[in-house]
Amino acid sequence: MTAPLQGLRVVDLTAVWAGPFGARLLGDYGAEVIKVESPRQWDLLRALGLVPRDTPRWFNRSAYFNHNNRDKYGLALDLANPSGREVLLKLCSVSDVIIENFRSDVMDNLGLSYAAVSEVNPRIIYVSMPGHGKTGPEKDYVAYGTNVEQLAGLVSLSGYEGGEPMKTGFSYGDPMAGTALVAAVAMAVRHRNRTGEGMYVELAQRENLAMFIGEHLVGYSMNGVQPAPIGNRHPLLAPHNRYRSAGDDSWLTIACEDDEQFCTGSIRP
Repeated sequence: MTAPLQGLRVVDLTAVWAGPFGARLLGDYGAEVIKVESPRQWDLLRALGLVPRDTPRWFNRSAYFNHNNRDKYGLALDLANPSGREVLLKLCSVSDVIIENFRSDVMDNLGLSYAAVSEVNPRIIYVSMPGHGKTGPEKDYVAYGTNVEQLAGLVSLSGYEGGEPMKTGFSYGDPMAGTALVAAVAMAVRHRNRTGEGMYVELAQRENLAMFIGEHLVGYSMNGVQPAPIGNRHPLLAPHNRYRSAGDDSWLTIACEDDEQFCTGSIRP
């Protein structure tokens, strides 16, 4: 059976989690993905993990890196060097998609803007994944999952009532942006197949994550009530919490709509 994205070639300039995860998903759907790294600075994920530095080729053995970059070709290019840029532009001329998640000004400074890339390939789909968008006062902020969570408002809703804001413990912004990347590329490919036109796509990670607290933003705009952390409870459903149970450090989590559902549920003796 033919994979849905078979025949699509993707140039992956991304690093760390959001972009590499999204590009990996494109590969899972059949795309040919070529990961481009700088010989000056490898992808940070190569250095994360428990592999001792005296292990042969330790930089290829990080589980974090391999999980997010499986089934990709690898290419080392110094994009700050004119010859490196020339090679990348040649690669883009025979590719369908290019993805980058640098700070908003990096690609322009390298001479690899959408205008420059589309000049060699008008049908290219160029996806930028800046942390905080390409415009606005915070566009040049460097982004990682932790600060994206903070600025998107997610942390203000995490934690317990009366306590301090709490990081979620999992950088949701990264995999959520990677998942959104797949949808963005699929829609852009469909547009290109219908019109013959390439496309520039901006996928700001902060905006994408803010979408997941949309009901709180709408609620505040309607009634002026500031949402706050409520632990494991739910503002409308009950019983909905975690409860200490018999045994050492044992807990029971219950999530029901109402008392009737609780009484007729599978936990009834």
